[in-house]
Amino acid sequence: MVISYPMYNLPEMQQSLHAWWLAVQTRLKSQGIEAPEMITEPEGDLFKHWLRKDLLLSQTCGFPLVSHLQSQVKLIGTPVFTAKGCEGPNYCSFYIVQACDQHTTIQDFKGARFTYNGIDSQSGFNAVRVNLLEQNISPTFFGEKILSGGHRQSILNVSKDIADICAVDCVTHSLLEKYQPHVLENTRILAATKKTPGLPLITSIHTDDETVEALFNAIKQVCADVALKSVNDDLLLKDIQHVELQSYYQAIPRPGSAIAKL
Repeated sequence: MVISYPMYNLPEMQQSLHAWWLAVQTRLKSQGIEAPEMITEPEGDLFKHWLRKDLLLSQTCGFPLVSHLQSQVKLIGTPVFTAKGCEGPNYCSFYIVQACDQHTTIQDFKGARFTYNGIDSQSGFNAVRVNLLEQNISPTFFGEKILSGGHRQSILNVSKDIADICAVDCVTHSLLEKYQPHVLENTRILAATKKTPGLPLITSIHTDDETVEALFNAIKQVCADVALKSVNDDLLLKDIQHVELQSYYQAIPRPGSAIAKL
């Protein structure tokens, strides 16, 4: 069996993340459920990792969930974070621009250089696509499109004037603010997208329902454990809630062929 936490996983968080998982694992073992002690760093294709038959727990993004994974994994629950921009299990994206940029609305960035972490990202790409369409702005609104490969690099691209604007997950932004504030230098938040359900925790489709429930309960107990407050605070974790798959479908429209690209 393997577990992973690939999205909110900065190097500075490793000690707290390991302590958090050991607390979850201890609660699982008390119920007779075997679980690995170590968190695995996924190698190669994340989709292949998420579809492993021996996947006990991992973290995915809402857009891959509704576009590819929906019938091939089981939802454990959606974490509740204390990050700015979060409300319950919902989160948003922040548009990030250079600190010296005097523009005040997204409409001011027609033809601008847009950098994004990947087209399979809800917070870095799909949320922007939906946000533009809701404002009756053409999906081809931006000028140059620059693939960064990650939220951190997207912000650095803006900071270093490689790009004019990007959208990043608000939890990632808060974690960078906490652990790597230098990454945010020379940038500011322009605006936020609407809130959607956050990054869900998933398990293999082959995991039995009793184990899924045990995982949810163990995580909820760890988040509420006063003795683990500093660990949870380090991870910005507050709780976990059940969010139905249908809520992801309603909040995260999948692009049709005519609007698949920005």
